[in-house]
Amino acid sequence: MRIEFEAAEDSVVLSDFEMWHFVLNGIYIGETEEGDDSFDAELASMGMDQYSQKPLPDPEYRRRVEGSWDRVFDLGGGSNRCIQATLWEIPLSAVTDVKSFTAR
Repeated sequence: MRIEFEAAEDSVVLSDFEMWHFVLNGIYIGETEEGDDSFDAELASMGMDQYSQKPLPDPEYRRRVEGSWDRVFDLGGGSNRCIQATLWEIPLSAVTDVKSFTAR
């Protein structure tokens, strides 16, 4: 089913859908691809790997990873980004239409 609804702008959180997967997987989000590579190299020099060690054993590096997750809310940049909107709830009173939907 496809549900159409109206929501107040201040009840919606917008984020980068692709970057959200970094958060779900506990991975650092660099400002650039080079930043990602640099962070991985820095971890490797310390004997750590963010892909196999969850969470990272060093609390300072864990803080850096978690702090980088704020970048999922940076919606600037390229036009081919996939932005997702999330809401805590959709009250029935906000629903304007419901239609059957079949994917192609």
